[in-house]
Amino acid sequence: MAGRIPQSFVDNLLDRVDIVELIDGRVKLKKSGKNYMACCPFHDEKTPSFSVNAEKQFYHCFGCGASGNALGFLMEYEHQGFPEAVETLARQQGMEVPRDTSVDPAEEKKRQDSYSILEKAAGFYREQLRSHPQAQIAQDYLKNRGLTGHIARDFGIGYAPEGWDNLIKYFASTETAVDKNSVELLLRAGMLVEKDNDKTRIYDRFRHRIMFPIRDVRGRVIAFGGRVLNDDKPKYLNSPETEVFHKGRELYGLYEAVQANRHLERIVVVEGYMDVVALAQYGISFATATLGTAASEAHLEKAFRYAPEVVFCFDGDEAGTRAARRALEVCLPTLGDGRQVRFLFLPQGEDPDTLVRKTGTEDFLKRLQNAMPLSEFLFEVAAEGLSLSTPEGRAQLITNVLPSLKRIPDGAYKLQLKNLLATKGQTDASSVNTLLESLSVDAVSFDAIQTVRKTEERTKKPSVKVLSMRKHGLADEALSLLLQQPSLLDFCEGVDQLQELDSEEDIKRFLRLVALLRELPSGVSLNKIMGRWGSLHGSGDSVHLHGLAARESLLDEQGRIQQFQDTLGRLQGQIREQRMQTLINKQKAQGLSGSEKEQLNALLMGRI
Repeated sequence: MAGRIPQSFVDNLLDRVDIVELIDGRVKLKKSGKNYMACCPFHDEKTPSFSVNAEKQFYHCFGCGASGNALGFLMEYEHQGFPEAVETLARQQGMEVPRDTSVDPAEEKKRQDSYSILEKAAGFYREQLRSHPQAQIAQDYLKNRGLTGHIARDFGIGYAPEGWDNLIKYFASTETAVDKNSVELLLRAGMLVEKDNDKTRIYDRFRHRIMFPIRDVRGRVIAFGGRVLNDDKPKYLNSPETEVFHKGRELYGLYEAVQANRHLERIVVVEGYMDVVALAQYGISFATATLGTAASEAHLEKAFRYAPEVVFCFDGDEAGTRAARRALEVCLPTLGDGRQVRFLFLPQGEDPDTLVRKTGTEDFLKRLQNAMPLSEFLFEVAAEGLSLSTPEGRAQLITNVLPSLKRIPDGAYKLQLKNLLATKGQTDASSVNTLLESLSVDAVSFDAIQTVRKTEERTKKPSVKVLSMRKHGLADEALSLLLQQPSLLDFCEGVDQLQELDSEEDIKRFLRLVALLRELPSGVSLNKIMGRWGSLHGSGDSVHLHGLAARESLLDEQGRIQQFQDTLGRLQGQIREQRMQTLINKQKAQGLSGSEKEQLNALLMGRI
């Protein structure tokens, strides 16, 4: 289907949909005060914490943090992509989805032709596994690896015969419209190789290999991986990147995992195609693999769309440890509340394929259950080579962990890690907070925190650094009020100067909301605000906003106005504090100009 869906249509669609009716048809809701409640469909719980607000037209789980509007619910609950969710809601409302003609129809046709020819290539490889004269070699290989015909069928496994032009001859023998340009299409889809830019020297990329079709979450074949059946190199060969295949975003086996599990509790990330298939053979139908690349943030975000927990499974050798450390760093920005990452290290010399065959399903599942939490692995890596029985070792531990903490989104999980760091470092949480805040400006030693704390005890007045930390709670408070009462935008004149405070995400988030509300018409609904926010800033920020919007305010309209103005005033006070501290630091380091001295005096006297 060509073209993008206009935002105006999405807004209109959300205005027509009743989220209570939509969700109640899938998860039985019970009226509770102004809201509707149920046990959350996205995590196991006995006491209902899943709330649906008819007035605001969004849902929020106070247990796992899942939240969103009607489109978000369909995307999470039924594992639909955004276009599919829009199509589903539109059909229910008797509406036809328009498409933005700014998308080039010719480019969209190229994509559809690529899907079509790759699907036909997958069919060709499956047929060769059944009927080619050399198919017995491939069949014996799969049988020796313990695979059944059933599992080979589920994963669409095939065989690319020996020879340079089997695929070319197959498409040349057919007569469909797509096949008339088959060589060009196969080249663009990465299935053929053109040597030295010579059109007369074209050959099949995959030869004498077990073929694993790589499917996107909609089940469309987008690429292939091939495992060689002789001593040729490389052992595994993947399709190159194309207009429909980006290996840094796709997970092999994710489609099959979603098909096999209505609600995924976890997704396992392993290293190879055969690991995924072998685990599925043994009933562990939630394994995926990256496609010849290290795990990326895009991989994690995609996995978290379908399950709240991701387990990385690595071989227990040095290479596996290095890969785990890279994965650890990649995970940090994706760790919102309700998400978990674990690390499973297998015994030396084992991979998932060999281990599950040796010890069985139950043993492997137990290993997954007992996999190391990210927090444990993070502190294990950070403490490597340190003696935590000494102040020096504990100080270095804090120094090592802080940059990682800085990359984790604010929330309950980050708070727990800060408290854990404080315990292991034998300090207090406020000290960790202060160090973490200062990290965005410059590196702060552990000893520096003691000076800040002594200053506070002596003056009984919070230091500028501590005030800087507290401003972030104020930003979320202001944001929550603004979501509950968008008309508070009238009191936001001059808030752009909050950019001076620093680069922390909640300040940016508040300013982005102000900018969005300035573009939208007055009186816009919260449902429409959240829909527009999600299309601009993605699901991660949307979850945080829905959590803030879900807060119940006991204040009336005038009370909200007063609280909002007070909160902005306190944030403005932080700007003055920061300006003053900057000038004081400069005065100590190099002296001030005449105008700067006047400005500092005015700040100290409270005149500005």
